[in-house]
Amino acid sequence: MKKILTNTFLVTLSFFVGNVFSYLLHIFLGRGLSVSEYAEFSVLLSLFNIFSVPATALSTTLTKQSSEFNAAGKKEEYTSLFSMVIKYEIVFGLIFVILTLFFNKFILSYLNLNNFYSLLFFSIYVALTLFTVAPVSYLQGFSLFKEFSFLNLINALLRLLLPIIFVLLGFKVSGAYIGLSASSLFVIFFSFFLLKKFFVSFKALSLKPYMKQFGKLFLASVLSSLGLVLLSNSDVVLVKHYFSSELSGLYASVVVVGKVFLFGAGTISVVMFTQVTDIYTKKGDVKKVFMSFLSIIILVSLLLLPVFFLFPSVLIRTLFGLRFIEASTLLPLFTIFVLFFVLDQFFVMFFLAVNKKRVSLLVLGTALFQYVLITVFHSSLKAVIVANIVSSLALFVIMLLYFVNYVSFSNSSGLQKRENN
Repeated sequence: MKKILTNTFLVTLSFFVGNVFSYLLHIFLGRGLSVSEYAEFSVLLSLFNIFSVPATALSTTLTKQSSEFNAAGKKEEYTSLFSMVIKYEIVFGLIFVILTLFFNKFILSYLNLNNFYSLLFFSIYVALTLFTVAPVSYLQGFSLFKEFSFLNLINALLRLLLPIIFVLLGFKVSGAYIGLSASSLFVIFFSFFLLKKFFVSFKALSLKPYMKQFGKLFLASVLSSLGLVLLSNSDVVLVKHYFSSELSGLYASVVVVGKVFLFGAGTISVVMFTQVTDIYTKKGDVKKVFMSFLSIIILVSLLLLPVFFLFPSVLIRTLFGLRFIEASTLLPLFTIFVLFFVLDQFFVMFFLAVNKKRVSLLVLGTALFQYVLITVFHSSLKAVIVANIVSSLALFVIMLLYFVNYVSFSNSSGLQKRENN
């Protein structure tokens, strides 16, 4: 339990400090850019989250696979896997930039954007972030939580300072994404430095025996990540499509403040996933670890929830100023959505850690349900948030039923016997 608390504390602290810096950046952009420019930055950021679904899925898969290889002492295997993934990341990053440029007129028109260079540097940022997936995932897979947390802290500082510098130089939204791209370059070089001592000399080793398992997990992770990302970001894109730039900017501020809750409680899933994977691989007692993390996430949620209900105006005014104060009436309602989303994410990560891959279909189906709800019911921003709550609550109920029916904690081997469910 002490190790769990220590690792959870380190990772949560690094994410907390990182998110403080992230919110400072949003405060600067909210005050330094016009409301419409801030809406442009926010919708591109939501698109980043959506487009990065394959990267998120790859990260989940690599974290689990590298953890399993490391637990079994298979250094040549995890070295070969790392080399292979890096090559694919470079290729797909370049393809993404090219496709974004090819379809730039459609994207600009659909999202009511006017700045081509914002889209250009946004695509470069996505490509560079994709290249960080393998090394960062390996840090987690090897349970190097101290190094992982330190990297998060330094990266967070750069993600604050560099965008501010480029915006102040007059590059506006484009400058923000230039700065974010530069911070991704730092992550690439520094994470490679941290991991260098763990790799062995590269040999042409066939990974074919592991590819079937890897492919199944990757597909499940893609579907799960796609569902979670859509569930937490498609509302921003749809609001930008259906509402004016002013209302989109107000809604973006609610999302930014509301997700403080997500970052506060959601980071627990990061540590839980690696710990459960390691214990599951060694056929240990998963029940004990799961209950420990569940108690932590419930405690953190109970501590955070009252803040958003009692002080919405203070939070909005502090982070964005009086121009966004109208958004404060929506914050308590939006926090309910985030609460259920945090719990949904926690259960999804646990199920993937113990090879319950079918959960991905449930998540993706719920995201589709949310899209339909918002498309039909978008008479107001409040209606959009209600659609979010209905969707996340529905997924939580389904996940709870799935948990009761497919996971038995009578003994640790009960999980192992149904790993294909």
